[in-house]
Amino acid sequence: MTFLAKLFKKKKPVSRRASRRIPAKIPLLVTGKDAYGHSFRVHAYTAVVNKTGGRLICDKDVEEGQSLKLTDPNGNAYIVKVRTFKYDPASNRRHVGFKVIEPTANWAQKVTKYADYHPS
Repeated sequence: MTFLAKLFKKKKPVSRRASRRIPAKIPLLVTGKDAYGHSFRVHAYTAVVNKTGGRLICDKDVEEGQSLKLTDPNGNAYIVKVRTFKYDPASNRRHVGFKVIEPTANWAQKVTKYADYHPS
C-alpha cells in the first residue's frame, strides 16, 4: 500500500460506550423528584442496561443531572444520576438515560439475572 493510500484509508469507528448495551425489560420502582420539584414514586421499566447504567421508560418528567433511586424486583436499591431525558409525544413516554452512582458493583449482572428468570 502506498503512502497516500494509507492516508486516505477509512478507519473503523471507535465506540465511545463504556460497555455493550443489553436489551432488557426489567421492572423498577423509581423514586425521586420530578422536574417541577414534586416527590414521586412510580413503576417503570428498563429498555436497555449496560455495565454503568441504562435507559428506562417512565411517566415522569425529570431533569438531566438529578439523582433518582431505582429499586429492582429483588429489593436491590441503586442511586442513579440522570444523563439524558427525552419525551416521545407519540407514545407519551419519557426515555431516561442514567448512570449508576452507587452501588456500582455488578449493577448489570444483578438486574439482568431477574430478566433471565422472568422473561417478558
